[in-house]
Amino acid sequence: MDYNFVIDVRGDTRCEYLAGSLTEYGYDVYRYDAFDAGAKENIIYIFPPSAKLSADEARKITDGSKVFGFVQSGEIEDIFAAKGVDFVNVFTGEEFACKNALITADGTLMLVAENTEIIFADMKILVVGFGRVGKSLAKIFKAVSGRVDVLTFDRKECASAILFSDSQYCSFERVKFDTYDVVINTVPAQLINRHVVARFKKDVFLLELASEPGGFDKEAVKKNGIKYLYVPGLPAKVAPISAAKILLEEISSYLDIFSK
Repeated sequence: MDYNFVIDVRGDTRCEYLAGSLTEYGYDVYRYDAFDAGAKENIIYIFPPSAKLSADEARKITDGSKVFGFVQSGEIEDIFAAKGVDFVNVFTGEEFACKNALITADGTLMLVAENTEIIFADMKILVVGFGRVGKSLAKIFKAVSGRVDVLTFDRKECASAILFSDSQYCSFERVKFDTYDVVINTVPAQLINRHVVARFKKDVFLLELASEPGGFDKEAVKKNGIKYLYVPGLPAKVAPISAAKILLEEISSYLDIFSK
């Protein structure tokens, strides 16, 4: 089918590469912020996960089109339904999420290397949360000889972490926070409060991968002068070409793209 792709590339290099790939496949690709539907048919909108449409923006989406994006509010979904817009929550597919977690782990490894002054073999790392990203992080840091501990409040995750980490914790009580060189959070809930932050070493490196509100008490981190980096949407920042590739593959599972 001859699709017309409308892509929101603002602030997301991954989407710029995705637009380039679709153009190479012979499709007409338009920037979202400069698009005029006119008499065009088979319109496909693609938004990065950081894009949250307002109600007014949702009403401007062409009737009967398809939208690939991230979680929207109930109001937006109701507007789409009234306009006959098919909304696909593309970033939550299991295969995509697993591939995205691998890219996130690669990018995290790069950032830790850039922001610490010891080799991985001398490094003690705490991963908070043990979903797809947490598992990928534990695997990659173990592969480069780092000591990796996992903190998760899910007992099933805590049990599975035995296969991928050196120590596993299901609560704060037994965790010796002052022994870690790197702490990586993957849980979008502020679990690491000021009392926990006060227990970190002064030269620890804190890396926030979760979306807002994140897991660290930012005010406490700042007050204690601890090195902290917040990097939501890491795949699009550190490996946009690879991130665009897996996004294209995921979208192609809904659309017949490659047969054009």
